[in-house]
Amino acid sequence: MIDCIENEDGTFTISWDENDPIESVLNDWTEEDFIEVITNYAEEIIACKEFYSKNSSKSSKESGETNVSEATEKDYEDFWEGDDITEQESSDNYVQATNEDTFWEVPPLQEGYPTKDDRLWEG
Repeated sequence: MIDCIENEDGTFTISWDENDPIESVLNDWTEEDFIEVITNYAEEIIACKEFYSKNSSKSSKESGETNVSEATEKDYEDFWEGDDITEQESSDNYVQATNEDTFWEVPPLQEGYPTKDDRLWEG
């Protein structure tokens, strides 16, 4: 495991397992190598934060909408208690029609595969 300890004088000591197949890559690094990697990573983080803060505020200003929404009680009921059987059957019909369009016929159901009447969520 790579460890980084702050010393009393404000410097840092970095240690690692020199025999570890991953960490041993650090065996040949110089002080400048560590500084360069840390600096590059910090610059990348800053650039990403600036990019996302500009673009997220730009898109929300353009649309006039925020990314925050709250579910209503009706949303909850529709999700958990809604009549999704009709929606599922509609989806089943779409898949069947797409399959017929693609393969010109519907393959027979293989034994052991559930049918739409075997749905677990139907009590």
